[in-house]
Amino acid sequence: MGYQQQGRKGGVVNLDLFQPPATHARDPISSWRAEPKANIKGQALTLLRLLREHGPCTMRELSKASGFDYYIAQKRISVLQVNGLARVVRVRACQVTGNDCQEWEAV
Repeated sequence: MGYQQQGRKGGVVNLDLFQPPATHARDPISSWRAEPKANIKGQALTLLRLLREHGPCTMRELSKASGFDYYIAQKRISVLQVNGLARVVRVRACQVTGNDCQEWEAV
């Protein structure tokens, strides 16, 4: 559980109960601006790579391709979306479920 807060030097600080902020009050402004990008790692980077390599896909298609649980993929794609690295393109029939689902792409 976390939320974002405007830092005193103009950067955005991600506040999370389980992860302390990466920047501190005495850090230079460049550190404050770089923090959101530093929080994109591991599973989120894997999903971003898959979106860039395979093109737009639904969340179920993405979780199947990555091997991640659907809910893990959903949480990680939201991190990419907040940081402007992924977006919803359209709604279409999913190849995994056959249901209408949002299609995501890398920005």
